[in-house]
Amino acid sequence: MTPIIFAIITAIGWAIADIFGGLVARKIGGYSSAILSYIISIVLTSFYIPFAWHELNGITPATIIWLLVLTPIGITPLISLYEGFKVGLQTWIAPTTPCF
Repeated sequence: MTPIIFAIITAIGWAIADIFGGLVARKIGGYSSAILSYIISIVLTSFYIPFAWHELNGITPATIIWLLVLTPIGITPLISLYEGFKVGLQTWIAPTTPCF
């Protein structure tokens, strides 16, 4: 029963994020909202660093290089999602994004 409850909570969370992401994308555009979401996630993650300092010892230069290479690749689908929210109907775009 617990996994079902967590699945429902997660689905509600993703739906709320899609709604607010669509609202922001219509106001400031898809590119700007994707960049803004990355900046906000970096800021929020930086608050976690002092509590997980001992776990960050495993980060190697190769890990940082992979991070720098894959981040621009990872932002491309997010830009596509927000551009879709900007020009299309959220009721069509949001349910199809988990398929990819």
